[in-house]
Amino acid sequence: MPAPRHFLYLIKPSRAIFIDDMTLQEEAVMAEHFGYLKRLLDEGRLVFAGPCLDGVFGVVVLEVESEETAFQLMMEDPSVRAGVMAPELHPFRLSLSRRQPAAESQQAAE
Repeated sequence: MPAPRHFLYLIKPSRAIFIDDMTLQEEAVMAEHFGYLKRLLDEGRLVFAGPCLDGVFGVVVLEVESEETAFQLMMEDPSVRAGVMAPELHPFRLSLSRRQPAAESQQAAE
């Protein structure tokens, strides 16, 4: 099995004022989204996730074996499936982290 790699996916709301006026259906979808990310965390695939407080976008960082897996996980996100969020996937290098020892951070940067 290939070594795990990191991928970042951005999710952007489909509407500019989404954060201020979510419908009940959108709130339900976002609750499913949160549960989905919690499951990925429990499986060891999610590194971190969270929204910008101004509602412009959310960030999800995955640690998986391939870009195909990252793409599949992004597309299975309930907020993406429902069209509430538009996704973008990017390869990502986790160079520094509070929970990552400095020696590992230096190796990751190389």
